[in-house]
Amino acid sequence: MERLDFDLSAGEEATLARLDLSEAEKDRGFSLVASTWNIEDDRLEPGVSARGPRIIDFAPVLKYDLFPFAAVVDAVLEVGTKSMGIPVEIEYAVSEDGPDLAPVFYILQIKPLIQRSDKIVIDLGALVKGECLVASDRCMGNGRIHGVRDLVFIDPESWDRSDTETIAKEIASLNESIKAEGRYYALIGPGRWGTRDRWLGVPVSFAQISNAKAIVEADLPDFSVDSSLGSHFFHNVTAMNIGYFSAAYGSTSSFVDWDALASLPVHAKTAHCVHARTGDDIDISMDGRLGHGVIRIPTLQLTPDEKSDNIIDN
Repeated sequence: MERLDFDLSAGEEATLARLDLSEAEKDRGFSLVASTWNIEDDRLEPGVSARGPRIIDFAPVLKYDLFPFAAVVDAVLEVGTKSMGIPVEIEYAVSEDGPDLAPVFYILQIKPLIQRSDKIVIDLGALVKGECLVASDRCMGNGRIHGVRDLVFIDPESWDRSDTETIAKEIASLNESIKAEGRYYALIGPGRWGTRDRWLGVPVSFAQISNAKAIVEADLPDFSVDSSLGSHFFHNVTAMNIGYFSAAYGSTSSFVDWDALASLPVHAKTAHCVHARTGDDIDISMDGRLGHGVIRIPTLQLTPDEKSDNIIDN
């Protein structure tokens, strides 16, 4: 079932095929991961030699050690940890292309697990209106992100969930411009980032926001969806130590101050998005212990008349 006609720019699933089990069974590697349900005996039998419904449970490898998969993984993790000095994570593939069709374990990627000891304390109740762009009581990440002076945000006035595919292209273009300058940015917008359902948010690929150092998923009064926690896109984001902020509309401790964002100097603009650039570093701080996070510009202070109405008083 080799595929040689894929386009890697189409995303991380460009080389994958979604098949029914009946079709996948034609692949010679299927027997390594499947068991068969014995209806008469009411039990699972490893492999696919018997007749009956197929179940993907990896039992031939994990339980019956068809090849030493667990031992290989342990060895790779041990060598990686000793070499890098800290725990590592790996991505791998297994293919039956060794001598006599023996399984071969391929290491695709190995990288250290990020361990940051910074102890950041964020008191969401003490935040001053007009000084904070984003506050979140559901934040992932820990420490401070330095050297960011750019923000890309979707203008809530032009938000239309039917235009999310167009918005994704606009953000990709802004990302390329920022990347060409060797700069990084914080990304803010409604709904889910990286969703497959364009009605729930902006369906960007990770490559389209590759220079974002923090992403914010914000609710609007008439648009509220569950956050991206648990998605494959989300895990890619956290693995790269990109800060993740979720801001639920109506929360007393989470918000996006859209008025403050609109007051920032505009560097570039598209039909739906604004690229703002500041003269000072943006403070992106995350308390990984409590899940609190803030994005603010220390020198930003709106006048009382300019304070945003979408921040709810405690």
